[in-house]
Amino acid sequence: MNRPESIQNILKTLDLYNKEKIPELERYCSNTDTYDFTAFTALMKIYQINPELLNIDIVSLLLIKALVFFKESDFILLAHLLPPYVLFEESNDKLSVSTKSLYSSYKALNNAEFTNFWTIIKANDSIKTLDSFESNVRVEILKVIQGTCHSLSKDLLFEYLNISSMDELNAIDPNAELVEGDIVKFHNTVEQEPKLASQTESVKFEDFSKLFAHAAATNS
Repeated sequence: MNRPESIQNILKTLDLYNKEKIPELERYCSNTDTYDFTAFTALMKIYQINPELLNIDIVSLLLIKALVFFKESDFILLAHLLPPYVLFEESNDKLSVSTKSLYSSYKALNNAEFTNFWTIIKANDSIKTLDSFESNVRVEILKVIQGTCHSLSKDLLFEYLNISSMDELNAIDPNAELVEGDIVKFHNTVEQEPKLASQTESVKFEDFSKLFAHAAATNS
């Protein structure tokens, strides 16, 4: 991953817990082309320590990005870094409402309830902020379908992908073809590159030594 050096330094030092680094992490994580789960997690953890600085729009954007890769654990891991009330208590605040809607979308995708998923997101305005979201989700849904069957009814497939033509389908999979009138046949599956969802925090021991020494000097 071509991660900027400044972001790399944040993730490998005690700046990982520095609230002054929030704006820089927010700019990096909110970039349309950025999918860096380690950086996403770091930002969410700084929000945990400094809840008054939590940016609801940024949190929603990170969850939307993670929602695309619903077969991984990224979405649920990020969601559980939010305050417990957001998912598990009744609340009408913006963060809770937005997150619960996205969580419903995640459950629909994870349970292969694709028709229900498209119904849910039509009512979620925050998802519309990410231009590539729908096309990327279609790719991931098609991977699931191709992993379980070699052909499928055209009408059902179009419903699952929320499309209306073979041209739209062939934009996702150029090798898919219509046979026997209303059956779509898949000639090969779309390969998904492995993406590690786990992450580690690498902070050098000497950084903690400096922190402890400073604390001792302050208290003496």
